Amino acid sequence: MRSIFFHSCLDRLGEVRPPVLLIWGATDRIHLRSEALSLRKGLPNSRLVIVPGAAHQVILDRPDV
Repeated sequence: MRSIFFHSCLDRLGEVRPPVLLIWGATDRIHLRSEALSLRKGLPNSRLVIVPGAAHQVILDRPDV
């Protein structure tokens, strides 16, 4: 757990080459939309989908999507 809080790979996002699908709940209060936008910007081959009516656990809040 310490590693999660004290180490980051954000400076290496540009090295990720495979396609990445970022799925974000529109009302997520744990990870803000600004974080999603930052990840999208840092990942060269990514797509961001904001799911309305979903919070942090998109798969539970909106399994239909």
